[in-house]
Amino acid sequence: MDVSSGSCHGAMQETVDDLVIFVEVSPIDGPGGTLGQAGPCYIRGGSDLPITGQMTLDEDDLDDADGLGILDDLILHEMGHVLGFGTLWEIRSLLTGGGTNDPYFTGAQAISAFNDIGGASYSGNAVPVENTGGSGTRDGHWRDSEFDSELMTGWLTVGSNPLSSVSIASFGDVGYAVDLSAADGFSLSLSLMVGPQRIVRLGAELLHAPEFRVDPAGRVMKVAR
Repeated sequence: MDVSSGSCHGAMQETVDDLVIFVEVSPIDGPGGTLGQAGPCYIRGGSDLPITGQMTLDEDDLDDADGLGILDDLILHEMGHVLGFGTLWEIRSLLTGGGTNDPYFTGAQAISAFNDIGGASYSGNAVPVENTGGSGTRDGHWRDSEFDSELMTGWLTVGSNPLSSVSIASFGDVGYAVDLSAADGFSLSLSLMVGPQRIVRLGAELLHAPEFRVDPAGRVMKVAR
């Protein structure tokens, strides 16, 4: 890839056989607002999987996040968005009901994993996606009222934020090869039985990328919106 700066991230000229993430710490919106923002920038023609992505962490919130013990989880969460969680769903036709009161993820692997962790008795559409929180939160995370402390909701729990098999399976639906055995222990019923916990809203942190698609010949094209 040979791209100039200003195109979602800094300039680069190199061969990318996996994924490059550009990370910066800079102001976003002051203390207590959006903790970070992330998403893919360039994607591969055909698979639509990311070649590069960008992650920004708010310099005004890093010390607080570190003090609360959620900084590592914040970074892992934002990496999930670079990989395509919530940011590639629409381009891969995996989100139904976006903008409504009941958005949901339709990938077969994630639905199967959702049923396995207690979602089989869920009466709504699986897998439920966040329907609150405003732009940058809704339509791009698991629904917090159902998933509670899971890592890929729009809120981080001070304590434990497990990465469930549903999240890993959703990456399989996006197009990755995944290993569900790498998931943290998590079930819907146990998560919701924990009771009140301190949570930190991540804010409007979902970057609705990608911006560019690269074909096999190396030609860069703007992704149509």
